[in-house]
Amino acid sequence: MSSVVLHLVETASHPASLRRVGRLLTELPGLIREAVLSALKRRSTLRGGIPTWLQVASQPGLETIEATQGRQQTIQLSLTTLGSAAPEEFHQRTLFPELRPDPRDTGFDLLIDLVLRMEQGQESLRDVSSNALRRFARLQSSLAEGSEIVTVELRSARRPRTARITRELTALSATLLAARPIETHVQVVGWIERLEADQNRFGITTDRGERIWCYWDNPRLELMHWLWNDRVRVAGQGLFRADGKLKKIIVSDFTPTHPGAHRMWEEVIETNLNN
Repeated sequence: MSSVVLHLVETASHPASLRRVGRLLTELPGLIREAVLSALKRRSTLRGGIPTWLQVASQPGLETIEATQGRQQTIQLSLTTLGSAAPEEFHQRTLFPELRPDPRDTGFDLLIDLVLRMEQGQESLRDVSSNALRRFARLQSSLAEGSEIVTVELRSARRPRTARITRELTALSATLLAARPIETHVQVVGWIERLEADQNRFGITTDRGERIWCYWDNPRLELMHWLWNDRVRVAGQGLFRADGKLKKIIVSDFTPTHPGAHRMWEEVIETNLNN
């Protein structure tokens, strides 16, 4: 277990109530969870349960709460390191270990990294998930004008800098979230008409004439030409434009609709996997 500190900077006139502090602490596991997923370059989803290791890594234990000088409260927390929470995830060998979080870090350390990125402005937030932005935006009520809490500071012995969640940061999160396309699970049937394997995408045209790009991280995507004249069913996370039109699909399931084409596709995949 590693100890970290959540430091609340309060207004000069009103100390934060236990209810206000408790409400803030209930948001912390979700924030940590999104920070871990962001560091692993994975998308969070509402479908399915949270992996056990991620629950363990994102659930802090409360050690102490004490008032300090100048209307401030220091909350000391303990968290399991990532390597202890998920040894199979963080101790296995990889070709690019520098791209993976340090197993000695905690999810709180990764949250500090994410907040420091957000402090840099919009350009650094293009790959931050909508769920992460949503979590930060939910803190607006806790840090709103007139609230007892002005700033939440995140401190860890493993990070040289203090990260600060401010009213400005939560407002920026809400603004960016509102400007993003709506995401929801979709299922679409259409004809394959475009293929750009180097971009990990293919295009389909539906019966209504809609042309949609489908992004599929599949090493056998270049074999899609075998299905050029067949109808396919695509399911996954759909991103919609502000006008309600489907912009693109992040594919999670792909199936030719004709039984014969389906069997042929499975045979092509199996043959090429063995080569």
